[in-house]
Order: sequence, then C-alpha cells, then structure tokens
Amino acid sequence: MNFSDSIYDYLDSLVEMRKMIIVVSIKDQVGSWFNFKIQEKLKEIGCEISLVGLDYIGYIYIYFNNSKFYEDISKYGFVEYNGYIEDNEIYIYSAPYKNGNESVIMINGIDYSINKRGFNFVIYDPVNKKKIDSVNFDTHLEKVAPSRCKAPLIRNDIEVHKITDIYQYLQKIS
Repeated sequence: MNFSDSIYDYLDSLVEMRKMIIVVSIKDQVGSWFNFKIQEKLKEIGCEISLVGLDYIGYIYIYFNNSKFYEDISKYGFVEYNGYIEDNEIYIYSAPYKNGNESVIMINGIDYSINKRGFNFVIYDPVNKKKIDSVNFDTHLEKVAPSRCKAPLIRNDIEVHKITDIYQYLQKIS
C-alpha cells in the first residue's frame, strides 16, 4: 500500500488491492481541483460515473474482488448504501454541503471515514476484518494533501439501518 501524499500515486496503489474492500464517499463537494487526471485514475479501479465539473453531490463507490461492487450519485442530496460484503456489514453515507455535509464509512459498526471535505477513502481487509487505511483528499484545495485518521469512531450503540438514527447520533455528539 502506497501511503503517498499524492492522490495520483495513492489511486495507482489501489489497483493492486484486488482482495480488499475499497470505499469512497464524498463529503461537501467534489472540489475545484478535481480534474480529468484524477477521474482517469478512479476509472482504473472501476468508477464509471464522471465527477468532472460536478460540485455539491453525494457520491459512493465500493470496489471489491477486483471489480466495481456498487456506485451511486445524487446531484441534489445524499446517497447511502446498506448491505453486506461477505459477512461484513457495510453502511455508507455521502452528503454534500447544505444537504447533510457528512461522510460515513461504517464497517461492522465502526466508522472509519475521516469525514472531511472531498474524497474519503477506506481500505478494509474483509478476511482479517481490519482497516488497512483511512484517508481523505480535499480536492477543493490546490495542494491535494492527505489527512489520515488515528482513531475510528465506534458506533455500535445505534441501528445503522436508518439514516435518521445516524443523523440524530451525529447531532448528539456534535
């Protein structure tokens, strides 16, 4: 795994993560420094929806077992995914600014999302049930530098099947 400061190098390293669960969730906005080169790198891991020129959107992408597992976008609100990959419970929520402004990437009750503006990535090993990486790239800034999380947020006290529960929980802890 390449823990590079470059979003381009990071996306290149994801191509080699064939057996991992790779999750992407956008918070706030795609950003003015998101470009065709980044879009092409996302295509290499199976992303089919073009995000170039889009701004405040909800977007989720899941890569697993060497292919796209799930992809969704909302140009006017949030998107969410709730399901299982093998025996791992997955809940993902992506909301733009003024429509929730949140990124949640929860696997087996633990939210690994950095939850910052731009692209939030989580790489997870489904066999060993452990996080490999959690990183954010803010593509609204000219220098698209990574942010990493040191401690995941354990959210096993809420029912992840309802977005209202997540929203109320986040309001409670804010």
